[in-house]
Formats: sequence, C-alpha cells, structure tokens
Amino acid sequence: MKRDVVDELDAVSILEFFGDLKDSRSAINRKHLLGGICVICICAVLAGADGPKAIGTWALSKKDWLESLLQLPNGIPSHDTNSRVLATEAKFNEITAIPELISNIEVKGAIVTIDAAGCQKNISKQIVDAGGDYVLALKGNQGNMHKDVINWVSERFENDFADVGLKSIGVATRHCLRAGRESYDTRYYLTTLPVAVKQFAQAVRGHWAIENTLHWCLDVTFREDESRLLDHHAAENVALLRRFGIGLLKRVDSKESIAMRRRMAGWNEDFLSQVLGIEVI
Repeated sequence: MKRDVVDELDAVSILEFFGDLKDSRSAINRKHLLGGICVICICAVLAGADGPKAIGTWALSKKDWLESLLQLPNGIPSHDTNSRVLATEAKFNEITAIPELISNIEVKGAIVTIDAAGCQKNISKQIVDAGGDYVLALKGNQGNMHKDVINWVSERFENDFADVGLKSIGVATRHCLRAGRESYDTRYYLTTLPVAVKQFAQAVRGHWAIENTLHWCLDVTFREDESRLLDHHAAENVALLRRFGIGLLKRVDSKESIAMRRRMAGWNEDFLSQVLGIEVI
C-alpha cells in the first residue's frame, strides 16, 4: 500500500531541486541566477505574496535570511526582475507536461484520472504500457471535440479498442442541491477499467474530491479569485507557484490547517525552512 505522507528521507530540498534549472533567458544583462529567483518566488507566495511587487518587497524584508541560503551574487532581485521572469512564455503546456509527469511516478496497479485536456492517445497508451488503468474525462463544450471523440470511438469499435486498451465507456451524472436549486452535470469518460460501476464511481468521486479541495484551498487560503495580475503569463506562473506551495504545505507534518501553515511560513523562518525541506542547524 502506498503511503500518503512523505517522510524526511523522501524530502528533497527545494534549493537542490532548482539548483540545476536550465536557464533559457538571454545572457545579456543577466545578473541573477534563475534557481534563486524561483526559490524566492515560491517562498514569497508561501508567505502571502500575490505578484511580482509583493515578491520583491518580501524578499527585501528577508534579505539576510535569503543571502544565508542562496547564491545571490548581485543581491536581492528587484520586482522588475521577478516580473520579467514571471512573464516569460512557457515552452510547455498541460498536454506536454502530463506524459513527463507519468514517466516520473509509479502508475503500475494504479488508476489514473485526468481531465479532458489529458484525453490523448499517447497519454492513454503511456499509462497502459506502464501497467496502470485510466479514467479520462470527455467534454462536449470545446468546439468540435465532442464530435471528434464520437467519431474516434465509433471507428475503434471495429477492432474492439485493441490499439488503445479501452475496456469501457463511463457516464457519470452529478446531482447538486445548492440554495434550494437543483442542477445536474453529466460527464463522459474513456477507461480501461472493466464494467464495474462501484470501481468507476470511486475513481470519479476521488478525482472530483481532489479538484474541489484544491480549488477551495486556492480560493479561500490563497485568495486566487482576487488576483489582479493582468499579464497572462505572469498570472499563469503565479497560479503554478500557488499550487506548488499547497503541495509543500501539505507535506509538512502539522496539525494546523493549510491556512495557518501559510501564515506560519510568513511569520517563522524556521517553519518556512521546514516547508522547503531545508535542515535548520
């Protein structure tokens, strides 16, 4: 049975994780190490920062502590430097990131659930080849995707889905009662699971539970809905930092809520070091 808690031996210092990060920025006027900027951004978001200006202000307030941990040959990066880094267009997206993630985790014997963005032939094949099962969501409100999927499924009925390992198609209807008003949401899935309603339902409910918990934490604890970042790339990258931060906060062995752990990360440098996986001497 897989563990849900990461112990001390599993933790890798965030400093080591970003230490060898490839820097694709122009070498002209490059004064700060990319790994150091990334660590500062993550720490600042954990401590409550919500954009480049706040990140720069937090970093200046923690100047001595940061200089004791990081290589900062030209001091603390300015908020303009943080802004330029966060507005840099990423060279990957969710579709290209998912295969890399799958290749780095153990999926044998596991059920992998992914939203509609991950419903790709190469992704489903990768999961099956690795010994796992999948439940991939479909959506009918994204242009011609629904029509294309219907045609794709119809064509593969001819060989019983032998080329993709598909065993069943699932349909889940969610009934929601909120403020006295009822709503229904029907979703369709491709899956390698056998026709077993309970197992399929557990996989779908488990996926929804993770999604709901994450979005609630982002909205309530990290106030994501209140973000006023106008630059598209900066907004996406700060959102990524928030999700990364939630993962780090959940890893800490503490009875406090995620909201309180975030406050503690802003107040207490020793606790922040614990969140980052840094040994405090």
